[in-house]
Amino acid sequence: MDILALLKDWTGSFGPSGNEGEAARAIADAFAAYCRIETDALQNVIATMGEGNPRVMITAHTDEIAMISTVVEDDGAIRFARVNGIDPRTLPGARVWVHAEADGVREPLLGVVGALPPHLLQADKQGKNYPMDEMYIDVGLSAEAARDKVAPGTLITLDGEPLQLKNNRIACKTLDDRAGIVVMLRAAEILSERKFKGQVSFVAASQEEMSGGGAETAAYKVNPDCALAIDMTLGKGHAQDSDDTFPLDTVVAAIGPYIHRKLNQYLLDTAQEEHVSIQKEYASRSTSTNADDIQISREGIPVALLSVPTLYMHTPVEVAALDTLEEAARLVAAFVAGLSRKEEGWLCDWND
Repeated sequence: MDILALLKDWTGSFGPSGNEGEAARAIADAFAAYCRIETDALQNVIATMGEGNPRVMITAHTDEIAMISTVVEDDGAIRFARVNGIDPRTLPGARVWVHAEADGVREPLLGVVGALPPHLLQADKQGKNYPMDEMYIDVGLSAEAARDKVAPGTLITLDGEPLQLKNNRIACKTLDDRAGIVVMLRAAEILSERKFKGQVSFVAASQEEMSGGGAETAAYKVNPDCALAIDMTLGKGHAQDSDDTFPLDTVVAAIGPYIHRKLNQYLLDTAQEEHVSIQKEYASRSTSTNADDIQISREGIPVALLSVPTLYMHTPVEVAALDTLEEAARLVAAFVAGLSRKEEGWLCDWND
């Protein structure tokens, strides 16, 4: 599998929260080479391989951060609001796609995010971040032409053409969390070449950036014995060096009240057995990932969280190491295969 080529394809697929259909179709087509495919009303893709017990769910999320148009001004400027995790500080000068529609067919318009230049700002606003209500999108159209194409509620996504950097790194938009789905597909490929007992469902979940509803409903449908969520975490480097950041060449396991202690220890033990470099991050309360929503589905589902460090999160130039994605996939495959060695009920046994 060519991870770089797959990322270049998938990170460009349209999939804002609640509108993941286009990206989901591409993901479903890829997983169909190894798995039985189901989809649901929330645009989750559930790709299952194997039979019987134990049943495990592996999930990463499909949706991307996005914006939504609110009004077209008399000069043709398109005003907008955030849909989910957009940081206004990153927007001035950004390239975006305004996903206009004509007769039900999407016709994206390339635009740029503009704001008043410093020369025209009042003295008390110079040197400060632009608030979102003082920015606009310019697609080069008159007000009449823009209003004809861009209705209120038109979705807007970042434009971030994938760039290959040195040291086998990639920079682009939407690595959070299309990279996690690539990890799952590569794990499915590895598992297709080895024998394992039980059933694994790889879930490309919708709406993580908004509510986590996709993972929660998929977990209810799959009804797994345990689950592993895959997401991105904060990378270390270039003035991003704190206890909350991690080197790009290691995967990261979360520890906290939402994470099942015994399942997480099994993940750490598997990493050691497979010689996968892994570190720990601490979530004192929720993890702000799909792990939180899975663990309260049905009667409660034991869940662990595996993350890949990423620089410049929620920008058009998120950076990750391709080698780490391969290592994460290798760990996920071993995690699934090793569950069959566990005694039934081991996760519910409070005795060590």
